Amino acid sequence: MTQTIITSVLLSILLQGSPLAPPKATNDEGRDGVTGVQGNVKKRTSTQTKPLVQANPNPQIEPKTLVPPQEDSSRTVKVGELPPISIRKDRSDELASNFNIVFSALLVAVGAFQAWFLYRTLGAMRRQADSMDDQAGLLKDSVAAANSNALAARENAVAAQENVKLVRDQLRATQIAERAWVVPIIGSIQETENKGTFQIVCELTNNGRTPAWVTAAGSVGMVLSDGKELPTVPSYTMMGPFTKRGTLLAVGGLLPQGFPLSNDVLARAVKQEIMLFVAGFVEYTDIYGEAHRTSYCYQLKRSQDLTRKDPLDAYFAGPAELNEAT
Repeated sequence: MTQTIITSVLLSILLQGSPLAPPKATNDEGRDGVTGVQGNVKKRTSTQTKPLVQANPNPQIEPKTLVPPQEDSSRTVKVGELPPISIRKDRSDELASNFNIVFSALLVAVGAFQAWFLYRTLGAMRRQADSMDDQAGLLKDSVAAANSNALAARENAVAAQENVKLVRDQLRATQIAERAWVVPIIGSIQETENKGTFQIVCELTNNGRTPAWVTAAGSVGMVLSDGKELPTVPSYTMMGPFTKRGTLLAVGGLLPQGFPLSNDVLARAVKQEIMLFVAGFVEYTDIYGEAHRTSYCYQLKRSQDLTRKDPLDAYFAGPAELNEAT
C-alpha cells in the first residue's frame, strides 16, 4: 500500500513540473521550418510581380488600364519545382524529445513495478486465503472434536453417576447385611417361684452380624376390655441405666423383658373376657454409628393348638407405631 502511494505522488510531480509539448517558434522562420519557407516563397513572388498600372509619360494620352491575366487555379505544381525545405531542430526540441522518451520509460517502469507489486500482493492474498481456509478447516475439526468430547464427557458423567449410585446401593446393602439387628422373640408363659404367679418373657436378641450398643429400652403390660383401643404411645416402664455410648449387645446376645401375670388375669384372658397385651421397645446404634429402634406389641390369646400345654399364644397386634424396626 505504501509503495502504491509513493508511485502516485511521483507521477503527479512529474506531470505538473514537466512540459509534454515542445516550445512554439517565435518568428516565421522557426515555425516548424515550413512557414519560413512559405514566407520566402511569398517574398520571391512579390519581387517577380509587375505593377498592374504603369505610369503614363504623356499626360495628354489617356492611360489604358491593364488587366492582369487570370491565373488558372487548377494548375498543378510539382514537388520538384518547389524550393528545398530544411527543418532545423533547436536545443529545446531535443530536450523535449529526450524528456518524452525518459518519461515514457519511467511510466513503463512504474507500470511494470505496479503490476509486479499487485501480482505479489495477489499471491500473498491467495496464500493468506488458503491459510485461512486451512485454519477454518482446523477450527471446524476442533469444534467437531470438542462436541464429540463433550458428548463423551456427558456419557461418562452419566455413567459415573450411575456408578456412584450403584456403589452407594452396594454400600447400603453391605451395611444392611452387616449391621446389628435386634428383634423381639416372645417366650412361653411359665410359673414363677411365687405360687399362683406367672410370667411371660420377651427376649430382645441381636440376630445381626455385628454388635449393637443399647441406649434405651422399656416394656409394659396392658389389659383392655372389649371396645377399647390401644394407645399409640404407651406408658413404658423404662430399663437401665445405660451408658452414653450404650450397653454392648454382642452378636447372638439378648436383653430379656419380663411381664408378670396373675392367675386371675390368665383365667379371664383364656375365657376371652379381657384382652391381654405386652409391648416394649429398644433403641441401639450399630458399628456404622447409625441409630435404630425396634418396637413390638403382642396380644395373648387362647391357643388354637389343643396339644400345647400353654393356654395362651402370642400374636402381633396393635397399631403400626407399636410394631416397627428401623
